[in-house]
Amino acid sequence: MTRMRWLRMLGFVVLVAIATGSPALAAIQPQGKVFEVWFEDYSSGASELDSDLAYGIRFAFNKNERITYAGEAGYVALSGEFSDSTTTTEADYSSWFADFIVDINFASKSKIVPVIFLGLGFAGESLDAKSSGTVLVVTIEDAFDAGFTLQGGGALKIDLGKKFTLRPGVRWRWFESRSQDDIDTELLLGFGYRF
Repeated sequence: MTRMRWLRMLGFVVLVAIATGSPALAAIQPQGKVFEVWFEDYSSGASELDSDLAYGIRFAFNKNERITYAGEAGYVALSGEFSDSTTTTEADYSSWFADFIVDINFASKSKIVPVIFLGLGFAGESLDAKSSGTVLVVTIEDAFDAGFTLQGGGALKIDLGKKFTLRPGVRWRWFESRSQDDIDTELLLGFGYRF
């Protein structure tokens, strides 16, 4: 499924959830906590790198029915190959990140809760690259940088009973250490346990 179709489908689900939300099972419980494992289709803003799977954990607690605070830790590894008329470059990129996120919950008494979120984090990025040309081979090993990230996006928090949750969503992430135009896109799916 293309990314644009996935985003349209997510938008449609959000609209349906807002319009038909049932108060029978409240997804947002005051003082509730959720531990979550999430997976993502991660696409780097650097178009030369292929998209790949990212994963991480999240701990969230509700301040009230409208606001949820969350801490996340995650990891992604990407690779790519690109060339021009004289050189070919192979790159392996990895990043770990730790984030603080604020969710703003809508239709909080519903079984399906639309959410927008904003976050601030810290990321470490590592790059290995090898450029081969007709005359010269250049290798970069373990180039490392660290810096702040900003993120924002939307999701649905879906009740799967009293203890389990599902959270599909989309996130955009900006890295301080990269070019202003490099915005990463993450299509995420989280599986949570409420306690």
